[in-house]
Amino acid sequence: MSELAVLVGAAVLYTVVAMWATQPPYTCAMVYEPHRQLDLERDVDREHLAGDAAAIGRMARRYARHGAGSVSVVTQCEETLARNLTTTHEVSLSQVRTAIAAAER
Repeated sequence: MSELAVLVGAAVLYTVVAMWATQPPYTCAMVYEPHRQLDLERDVDREHLAGDAAAIGRMARRYARHGAGSVSVVTQCEETLARNLTTTHEVSLSQVRTAIAAAER
């Protein structure tokens, strides 16, 4: 029974360390994603863009909370992340802004 407890404890410790190591950074940067053009006619690509847009809002707010914390910092970070997303997925800035606005509702 004690061997099982040690194994379970080691598994829990490993899980906690892995979650800590893979948490998003407190920088104004998205988690790396390879370049892939999105076709917004496809449901899966629209959902992907919606997920990225929601992440932009979360990342910008997290960055502001651990930094200066002003509204302008959030806005600047969102703009930077949105521009990076346009390059990564070859979508327009207006499409990204529309997705961000929809994610905030």
